[in-house]
Amino acid sequence: MKWIQYKIHTSTTAVDLIGELLYEQGILGFEVSDHIPPTPEEERRMYTDIPAELEPDDGTAVITFYTEGDNTEEEREFYSTGSSLRDETLPEQSSLLSPEDMVRTLTDSINQLRQCCNIPEPDITYSVQDDSDWKDKWKDNFKAFRVTNQIIVKPVWEDTPNFAKEGDIILQIDPGSAFGTGTHETTKLCMMSLKNYISSETTLLDAGCGSGILAISALMSGAKSA
Repeated sequence: MKWIQYKIHTSTTAVDLIGELLYEQGILGFEVSDHIPPTPEEERRMYTDIPAELEPDDGTAVITFYTEGDNTEEEREFYSTGSSLRDETLPEQSSLLSPEDMVRTLTDSINQLRQCCNIPEPDITYSVQDDSDWKDKWKDNFKAFRVTNQIIVKPVWEDTPNFAKEGDIILQIDPGSAFGTGTHETTKLCMMSLKNYISSETTLLDAGCGSGILAISALMSGAKSA
């Protein structure tokens, strides 16, 4: 899937005004990069660690946003937010301006604001980003591993590991973007516990299954159905 990445180099005081212009062009979300330190209240709400040393605030900011690139129908169909309800609320990307027209329109609009507001001359760039190179990058670190004494989880693109022994259950999985590779602690604990409850009469419901790894593991361990 190809995306057009736009970067507007401006000042921190102009961010809100430019954000309104983006909204008028159908851009409902963007990222702001600046050097303004967070307030104590913002620090309390943060879910990530604060960098040890922030660069001095020089008053500059970079606004980054994306629009859909020139994709085939197959590429568009492959991309999904994972929720049909959310997909329906997304703006129709095909109705947005071409990159050249987008840059020209935003430049003209910002220059009009400069007549009454103290904001810098707009510096807008764009580039084509193709996610085909990074969307599967996580696979490089997903290797076969043993979950229990009998179960080994192996991605379909890997060979059977050397540490596999006779009688092991080799659970092959191609999770894609779904939760359930078996590496998360909650999944591991469930797989380790299954052997204590599975019998030939077991029927199992894997609610919120993601990749279905627990249901598959249960069936391979002898469950009647899942």
